[in-house]
Amino acid sequence: MTALVQQSLDETCNVEYSIPICRRLLKEAGLCYQNLTIQPLNLMLMSKKRSMRS
Repeated sequence: MTALVQQSLDETCNVEYSIPICRRLLKEAGLCYQNLTIQPLNLMLMSKKRSMRS
């Protein structure tokens, strides 16, 4: 599942993160990489994009 997070971040934000960093991002977003679903991941990415623009 963490590989999916890496791929999504790369495609959506054009950034590459290591597996431990992806897991930390998921944890900070209140998600668990064992049972992650696509919808919360997309919400997390949208939130990160907004904070990057500020």
